[in-house]
Amino acid sequence: MTKYKTFGVFLNVNRLKKNRSLRSVAEQIGISAVYLSEMENGKKTNPSREIMQKLIDILCLSEGETALFYDLHAKANDVISQDLPEYIMSSDIARKALRKAKKKPATDEDWQGLIDKLE
Repeated sequence: MTKYKTFGVFLNVNRLKKNRSLRSVAEQIGISAVYLSEMENGKKTNPSREIMQKLIDILCLSEGETALFYDLHAKANDVISQDLPEYIMSSDIARKALRKAKKKPATDEDWQGLIDKLE
């Protein structure tokens, strides 16, 4: 699994990896340092899409780190990752596949086979 247990831990670790202070990141995003601290401490887990995107940009997250960031945010809020609904809703076949996978249900091996084919 991941070494990051929560959305807040991920945010904190990645901010520190960039040697950025809480205050400087908060100012650059346009939020209070208190709010950013609350996110890092798990007290606030649902920033807006705009704040999420600014954090991704400021922390220079890779594609994989961005996906993990979205997934940890989604897990903290019991929602679907922010980067997925638009794609799911734009593809009839993706919705059909997900419903079939849910009904069957698809195993991790089934999904890994699909991922392997797509790569």
